[in-house]
Amino acid sequence: MISVIITGTLSALCLVLSAIMLSGHGAGMIAGYNTAAEKEKAKFDEKKLCRAAGTFMLFVTIAMAALCCAGYFVETGKANENMIAIPIIIFIILLVAGIVILNIYTTKKCKK
Repeated sequence: MISVIITGTLSALCLVLSAIMLSGHGAGMIAGYNTAAEKEKAKFDEKKLCRAAGTFMLFVTIAMAALCCAGYFVETGKANENMIAIPIIIFIILLVAGIVILNIYTTKKCKK
């Protein structure tokens, strides 16, 4: 049951971070952008970049919450333990696809 609590807590944390990013703030939390030189930062629209990262974080939040629910069903015996592999595989595939889409979007649409 501890795994469900940890996953749920991480989902809640991701939801808070997503809200911060979607509001257009929190650019300092974006890896690579926060350490870039001012000349490099000037090439990007900070609000669009934050919103793109926030959208991806919201996507991760929803996927983690779904994994938390799947883990809960397994822990309570309502689902077979082998059935958890399917949501995990789907989560990994969607996560990789989301990263690729985010990378393409930020390089094409978030530049000034």
